[in-house]
Amino acid sequence: MSETASLITLRSILDIEIARTYQWDVATIISISGVDRAGDLTTRIVEQPGALTDIAAEGFSPHSAAGHALSHELHDAIQRRVRLWIAEIPTDQLPRLREALGSDVIHEAGVPSGGYTPIALSPLTLLEAWADGTDEQRAFMRVAMAGLDTLSTASHATRASRAVGASIIERSAFLKLCRNPKFIAYVVVLVYSMARAVPVMYVPHFRGDWRILWAIDMITAIPYTWGLIEMVAG
Repeated sequence: MSETASLITLRSILDIEIARTYQWDVATIISISGVDRAGDLTTRIVEQPGALTDIAAEGFSPHSAAGHALSHELHDAIQRRVRLWIAEIPTDQLPRLREALGSDVIHEAGVPSGGYTPIALSPLTLLEAWADGTDEQRAFMRVAMAGLDTLSTASHATRASRAVGASIIERSAFLKLCRNPKFIAYVVVLVYSMARAVPVMYVPHFRGDWRILWAIDMITAIPYTWGLIEMVAG
């Protein structure tokens, strides 16, 4: 990859080596991760966990080294709202991984090459599937999600963790909103829009209705803020 291309794709999914190695199905990746566009797939929400390779090679047991690794990696992914896990699995070991984690959870997400198949899954989907799964799967998730701080987790992950009886750290909805960058951005722009129309009343020779001007500012503040967020995030 050239220096220019590396700069353009900085901190994107292409910073992960296997993302550059295989020919991936973009539609499948977007569908699994739940993002709006491929450009949203950054290294903050995409990971390559080592536990998947170990489970494919050895099978799954909650008390095995691979089981413990999966527990820690899944807890961390859910806590940080990781949207996508990708991995390269030996093609002949893929059935074992499907049997261990669930055929509906593991997706072939690209063209096999050199005896390996690129796969993808959503950590949240794995949590939700096992939260409705067998007693062993629910017990595994109860341990894996213990200590989960709901301040930064998705609402679906919080509900699934509650469903399995995990001991999680509950936070109020107001506290969660105060940590949401989008909510803060909307509040700042709304306050600014509310305040900037007031000085117009004191402008000499102003003959309009300041309340109409204030209403225009308030109505346009929401789409204006949405546009700024999309521009910066995109």
